[in-house]
Amino acid sequence: MLFSAPAFTAALLFYLFHNDDFYRAIISIIFIFGQLKHILQFYNNLRGVNMKSNKKGQSAMEYLMTYGWAILIVIIAGGVIWYYASGATTSAAAVKTGFANVDMDSPWSLNSAGTLSVKTINKVGKDITIDAVFIDGISKTIVPSSITVSAGETSGWVDVTTGSSGTSGSQYKINVAIQYYLGTDNTRKFNSTGTVGGTRS
Repeated sequence: MLFSAPAFTAALLFYLFHNDDFYRAIISIIFIFGQLKHILQFYNNLRGVNMKSNKKGQSAMEYLMTYGWAILIVIIAGGVIWYYASGATTSAAAVKTGFANVDMDSPWSLNSAGTLSVKTINKVGKDITIDAVFIDGISKTIVPSSITVSAGETSGWVDVTTGSSGTSGSQYKINVAIQYYLGTDNTRKFNSTGTVGGTRS
């Protein structure tokens, strides 16, 4: 076997838990190529061909496995260079789900320090005041501390201290609840909830 059990297990775990499709594709290509000899051996066995007694077939296979690995390495290296040069790791698409009466405008951003900068869209049909933002169910500090948004309008920037720092360029996904009240009646509060994700700035 070209792959030992520990190596195969490590590759499998990396494939299952790594969320980058590029690296998953690389692992798949390496694994398939590494097993090519065994696949062809099995095929020849089905045809009744013994590769050990077939000198020409054995030489061709050794040639393929020797130079094939070199070609594969060149292909992978080229793919890695293209992948990083194209900025694929830092331009993951922003995603948003949920949010009804008070929506989050695009674009928004989450930096490495954990500050979420957003604009909100008032779809309630009445003037509203936003006085709190919850991240994963926990109230967070917002700047400004409250902001009034007219019906059908988009607010200015609101900075939310999420308390969730991370590496710039890493991906994130957070649950957000925007708390607001109608007009000047701050005795009745409403929430517009949803999830946002993307790449940290």
